[in-house]
Amino acid sequence: MTTSPETTAPMTELDDETVAEYLRTHPDFLERNEDVLVALDIPHRPGPGAVSLIERQVATLRERNERLERKLAELMRTARDNERVGAQLLALGRGLLEAESLDGVLALVRDTLLSEFAADEAVIVLIDHEGPADGHFLAGDGAVAQAFAGVLERGAAVCGRLSDEQQAALFGKRAEHTASAAVAPLRAGRVSGLIGLGSHDSGHFTPDMGRLFLEQLGELVSAGIARYTQCPV
Repeated sequence: MTTSPETTAPMTELDDETVAEYLRTHPDFLERNEDVLVALDIPHRPGPGAVSLIERQVATLRERNERLERKLAELMRTARDNERVGAQLLALGRGLLEAESLDGVLALVRDTLLSEFAADEAVIVLIDHEGPADGHFLAGDGAVAQAFAGVLERGAAVCGRLSDEQQAALFGKRAEHTASAAVAPLRAGRVSGLIGLGSHDSGHFTPDMGRLFLEQLGELVSAGIARYTQCPV
């Protein structure tokens, strides 16, 4: 059994009247297809129709230019923000190297979070999963460890609105003033923990914001804490 070769029907060439009729019946065609409008070669001749179309073409180009300018401005703001955050992390890293005790590390981190990272609330909690709770460490079966068990297990930062249980465990009496939060996990040997940043603004920390900075912050602070978690403090 043989099969005939596949054939392709030739395209029908459209005449001017067909195109004109289509445009008359679809007056919003050029508005929906800006690329076609911009590509048109429109002669500058007297007449309301031609002038109107040229003005529309110019307006479309102007709108595109404004969108590009807004996008460029947004990229520049992002670049400046990234540069600023990088400098802040570098300064924090230097301070952690100079800290002489775990108390010094925790005080430096909290002061930096409040002064440099636009947080209304800042907490650092450490959880000792092997030893008893004491002045520096919470118990491994305490309220914070239970409320953030998933975050500690995944080792990934979270942003947005926390559950009531998480709010109360992390921020205590200040929980009622914390409308949004960002949480970065810590890991230093047998010790885990959390950095909690709180804002009174519900839109300050959102679920869709980038988490890379928070996770880098957590890694940096974890390294600073690890220097003191294996010996008496």
